[in-house]
Amino acid sequence: LHELVVEPLPFGRDGQDQKEIFEEVLHAPLLHLPAVEDLAAGSAISCLLERDPSRRLGSNGAIDVKLHSYFADFDWEALGRGCLASPWVPERLEAHSHLEESGEP
Repeated sequence: LHELVVEPLPFGRDGQDQKEIFEEVLHAPLLHLPAVEDLAAGSAISCLLERDPSRRLGSNGAIDVKLHSYFADFDWEALGRGCLASPWVPERLEAHSHLEESGEP
């Protein structure tokens, strides 16, 4: 959600390995969330990034997340039935095209 609304991830930078990123998630100070137009989105992001697991959005189960104002218009039942259309479908690529770009064998 953070990446979709704000763009840069709140943790990790290019070139960091997973261990460094995990350490940052656990111990680095949280960056100030930039102002976002959608106040409900900003609230959801802040609540999901809460360091204290007992206070984090979702600590009482998925119902916490589902009832947050950001998701007020989201059809959770349709999602469960597999009836939601994707808002974006990427262009279909050849099965191995990602390997050509990365230089991997």
